[in-house]
Amino acid sequence: TATGWAVWGHVYDSNTKPLSGYCVFLVDGQKIFQRAYGFSYTDSTGSFVINFDGGSAATGKAASTPTVFLAITNANAQPVFVGAAPLSLTMGSATYVDTTLPEGEPVLGDLPEEIRKVAVPPSNKY
Repeated sequence: TATGWAVWGHVYDSNTKPLSGYCVFLVDGQKIFQRAYGFSYTDSTGSFVINFDGGSAATGKAASTPTVFLAITNANAQPVFVGAAPLSLTMGSATYVDTTLPEGEPVLGDLPEEIRKVAVPPSNKY
């Protein structure tokens, strides 16, 4: 929409093989999950899209463009990537981001609780 933006792209391994089932989301400068923008899982081609429709119907005002960074977890819900540079988001447009993960896919720590609550399926223990 004219008051929103989108981030789309692909996630690849170090051999440019598409990675499926990875969770892509946005974090702020303190690496805190930005729940308002949602998240996406990569498909069989490594593609993802995060759409944000913009302003609040309650206020009638358009949202400002946030300073956010791309973050990715692997299929085991382990953080493997956080972008070093903020995304250049522009209202009314889409930003394309291809990400190639380093060989060996280093795990960057524990998944933030905020994203774990919404993006990781609950385990069924019997």
